[in-house]
Amino acid sequence: LMLSIVVDVIALVFLVPEYGILGAAASTTIACATGLTGLIGVYVKYSSFKLNYKNAMKILMAFILFGFLIFIFPHETRFLTFFGLVFSAVLYLIVLFVFGLLKDDDIKIMLAGFNFGDNGIIKKIICGVKSLNQLSRR
Repeated sequence: LMLSIVVDVIALVFLVPEYGILGAAASTTIACATGLTGLIGVYVKYSSFKLNYKNAMKILMAFILFGFLIFIFPHETRFLTFFGLVFSAVLYLIVLFVFGLLKDDDIKIMLAGFNFGDNGIIKKIICGVKSLNQLSRR
């Protein structure tokens, strides 16, 4: 916890004068990620939980890319902000897909809010993602 506070203060000093509210948001995100990483490390060390480090690093890389794109994308208008968020989210999903981290359950959860009717489109999407995952692993 203390490390997170120190990281947050240092990041605030450097980021807020240059980026304003976005710098404050970025510094808080960096500090929270630092604290979370420390907590995960302690948890893994003192418990019998086994972490799949390869998948964890892939997800972390995709998340860092997502945050970086949101941070550097222009925010002058609402449209640019919205477009930046959508673009970053789509690219995040593509990176997860390329790394083979999207599972059937993940796709079902993402598509659960859409009403496709009973024409089996969700099953088709899942089959397509399975096929593409198999191709990307070769």
